[in-house]
Amino acid sequence: MLPFSLRLPDDPAWRTDQDYSADVAAALKAAYRHLRQGAWQARAFVTAFADIRQFLDTRMARQQHLRVFYVISLATAAIGDFDTTLSWLDEAMLLAHGLHDVGALVDLLYLHGAANRGRNHMGEAANDYEVCLTLLRSENLFSTPLGPTVELELLTQLGGFAFYSGRFDAAERLLHEARTRTLLGSQIDSPRLTLATLDWLQALLYRWRNQPELALTPAQSAADVYIEIGSPPSAARIRAILADIELDLAERLPGGTARQRRITSAQDHLHLAIRLAREAQDTIGKQFVHLRAIRLDRLVQRDQSQLRRIEHVLRAARRFHDEAVLAEALTCLGDELITQGQRASALDQYRQVIDVLAGTQIPAVGVWAQRALHDHFEQYP
Repeated sequence: MLPFSLRLPDDPAWRTDQDYSADVAAALKAAYRHLRQGAWQARAFVTAFADIRQFLDTRMARQQHLRVFYVISLATAAIGDFDTTLSWLDEAMLLAHGLHDVGALVDLLYLHGAANRGRNHMGEAANDYEVCLTLLRSENLFSTPLGPTVELELLTQLGGFAFYSGRFDAAERLLHEARTRTLLGSQIDSPRLTLATLDWLQALLYRWRNQPELALTPAQSAADVYIEIGSPPSAARIRAILADIELDLAERLPGGTARQRRITSAQDHLHLAIRLAREAQDTIGKQFVHLRAIRLDRLVQRDQSQLRRIEHVLRAARRFHDEAVLAEALTCLGDELITQGQRASALDQYRQVIDVLAGTQIPAVGVWAQRALHDHFEQYP
């Protein structure tokens, strides 16, 4: 929950409203108590919703109505029903506008952005966060005790959107701005997970710029924090990225101890990643990890075909309509066909990656296929 208008379930000032309901006030206090005690787990959100459900048709003050909408939005987001979340949030934002409650709008826009991100609507999520950041800065909310922390989180999220949309210079600028905010000392309470996300994005930028030696340290730092306090799906993915970085470095080394050490490290990261993805029952996350395992096996077992394994990932990506994993699987297939000497077929797969990502908001995923095509035409003009 964010630190502005919606942080309190009740206020004496609302009791002058003729529609104020003491029953709704008690229910909201119970709901907020469950949210705080439940460490923001899904069960806590559902319990909070149960606290207020019976009062949905009760007459209540508008500020109470706003908090009822907010709790319902949090609960539906917690179970992944983001379309319903957005519908409730739209109602809440109309009410907040009517109340001229800018603090509530900041909280609501933040959650609206998170719901859009959950739907993979990155452009809409970025717009939500940009408006949220503008309000935060323009309405003097930045000067509140937790204002700088929220600003840091918004800058980090916007940096991630810029990265995946292929605007790497903008991502670098936003991450630099976020890092600068962390130097404000006691004025900012920098959440460890947000700082870890900054490290994660920095590692991705280094790797996308073909600098895996620079990517390794921030990726390892982020992975350690995500293992400790992050969600298992995210922890699994960053471990898989760490394996990718180790394999990038291994491919640059001749055979020998140093190369084998990189490969062994990649194997360790992947074993942990697949365990975390299974524990989280993250089906698409497991495919994400499997693609890195295929890459590793191709590196150490060059005479063994990986086509059947890649086809399995392709089927899963298409079944779940995940363009990112589909694009990565097609790139992996192209790489496999190159090792088998089927260059023309490989180029077709790389071109398919570009087609899959055309019109999406994650074109950065296609950089490896673009590089493969570029390298081919440099070699065979």
